[in-house]
Amino acid sequence: MKQLNRVLKWLGFIENEADSQVKWAAVNTLFILVRHQEARSRVVEAIDLGKSVGSCIDIIENTLIDKEI
Repeated sequence: MKQLNRVLKWLGFIENEADSQVKWAAVNTLFILVRHQEARSRVVEAIDLGKSVGSCIDIIENTLIDKEI
């Protein structure tokens, strides 16, 4: 979370804006994982394997895209 905060500040967000964006992203991710059991299961597997946060984001996105088709 600290790294994301640093990136947002680098992009010109003031501290309160950066904090709000991080909280918004965390809540939305939680909402997605609660509603989409398959994505949640895949993310848990990825975390168990030590995958990066970027990999977990890809897993969520790809799982949701697969469900739309």
